[in-house]
Amino acid sequence: MTITKIYIIEDHRLLRETWIQFLESKTDLEIVGDSDNIIDAYKDIERLKPHILMLDINLKGESGITLIHNLKMTMPFIKIIVVSMHDEYAFVKKMFSLGIQGYVSKNAKFANLFDAINSIKDNQIYLSDDIKKTFLDYAICNKSEPVLTYKETQIISFICQGFSNKQISNKMSLSIKTIEGHKSNLYKKLNLHCTVELIKYAREKGIF
Repeated sequence: MTITKIYIIEDHRLLRETWIQFLESKTDLEIVGDSDNIIDAYKDIERLKPHILMLDINLKGESGITLIHNLKMTMPFIKIIVVSMHDEYAFVKKMFSLGIQGYVSKNAKFANLFDAINSIKDNQIYLSDDIKKTFLDYAICNKSEPVLTYKETQIISFICQGFSNKQISNKMSLSIKTIEGHKSNLYKKLNLHCTVELIKYAREKGIF
């Protein structure tokens, strides 16, 4: 049996301990560490190298966004699940543009945590049911605007950061030809003609 190592960051101790107790009820999950702040967490994560990081974004005045960005640059193999009270479309979309794999609302059922872990272990993205509804409602109300896939938003984010096709292919474990195909489709879908226009679009839409 393969053990999945998980690290938790949550500044509310009772909630953090509840998550730990709940997740450790599964024999294939191991909580290797936990923290209530970003500085201690980063040191632990460097040392422990968990498979999955589960975190809240707002931590005693700190933001987990910087941590996510740093981890994606230094330890991209770590998969990230955000558990947050924020359920706004733009905020959730921003989190996925940073490279997270799962998003669970704090209003969701505990079982959603297991579902999120199982999904990202299978290299799938995960949204709790209430967040899925938020995205569906947005899509219905904005039919005229092109709907981007998770892979497309990832590629746009990497392009905006100045990564080459080869670097993007390595980060996403896709062939260079596949990346080139995605980029070509993106330009057609968004009716754009160059990288400068794509970066401008990404900033206007909150993707980057």
